[in-house]
Amino acid sequence: FLLSICLCSFYSNAQKKPATEKAVGAAEKTNKKSQQISEASNRIKEQAEQVGTNAQNIAKNVKAVIKILEPIFKFHFKKRNKNGGTQNDNAVVINNTEAKNDTKSGSNVPVSTAPPVTNENPVTNTNPQANYDPGIPENDNYNSDGTANWGNQYNVEYGNYLDAFTGTILDGGSAEDMPNSVDLIFLAPNDGQNAYYIITPNFAHDNVSADAFWGSATTDNPVKAWKAVNESEVAATTITGQQFEKIQYNEQLRGAAKQAKGFASFYSSLSKLDGKVFAVKTEMENRTAYALIYVIKQIGTSGSGGYLKVKIKCTGFDNNGDGNPDASEYNRK
Repeated sequence: FLLSICLCSFYSNAQKKPATEKAVGAAEKTNKKSQQISEASNRIKEQAEQVGTNAQNIAKNVKAVIKILEPIFKFHFKKRNKNGGTQNDNAVVINNTEAKNDTKSGSNVPVSTAPPVTNENPVTNTNPQANYDPGIPENDNYNSDGTANWGNQYNVEYGNYLDAFTGTILDGGSAEDMPNSVDLIFLAPNDGQNAYYIITPNFAHDNVSADAFWGSATTDNPVKAWKAVNESEVAATTITGQQFEKIQYNEQLRGAAKQAKGFASFYSSLSKLDGKVFAVKTEMENRTAYALIYVIKQIGTSGSGGYLKVKIKCTGFDNNGDGNPDASEYNRK
């Protein structure tokens, strides 16, 4: 009888041990599985973070290589058609929000991740094809070399109001009708001081001292009556004309504009403006963009024939992927 009890106890313990071992084994398997899942989850997290970083780098690099826009060629030239005539290709209403991307700038010309510039010709820069034909200027405000004629307030041929972001020269009537398109005004008062002024619409509208810049008691400041004005700013840069020609990418242009010191509501000079490069920025709810204006030559002084021959570069976007600025996102509100 005692032997039977011992045998039963032995068999009972023998049966319980495998069950315990099975439970321990199952727990080990579960722990190992959860560890594998955790490791896989960490790898997925790391890969997702890397994907995010790569995406940011890609976006940054894309912004760096987007070409700037030379708006005079884009908006103020008529294309030659197959019959030898011309057709106006300027009926494009554009809307551009400047990319919020900081740029580190060096001396004179900002450092850029963009490819090196090897061609200084603005026509071939606009389109790399060797036989590129920009067409012909739409009117006498624009010249075949891609420059614009920006008059003073007395000029009888060229307007003294400038839309810096489409390169449009506006006379008094057009400026009054489209005040939100005016970024800068060129004035050369006939007051015997030989002073020249580039002023902003908000300064002309709100500052009483701007009235004197029109030059005489018989010349009124028309901007005072405008119902809306752009709050733009202007500054002279240290960029040379040669450096201006080499700027081809958005980050270069933004860096050059941000590098300019002393942005203000007007700029004045007691000497001619030949060779100067100005930066203009407009940062408003409905209009945000940067531009560079290169004064190639100042013709005349404060008479009716006085004007500035200028080139303009501003931010542009390559939306069709061909490497050329098409500016289908450009602000003219």
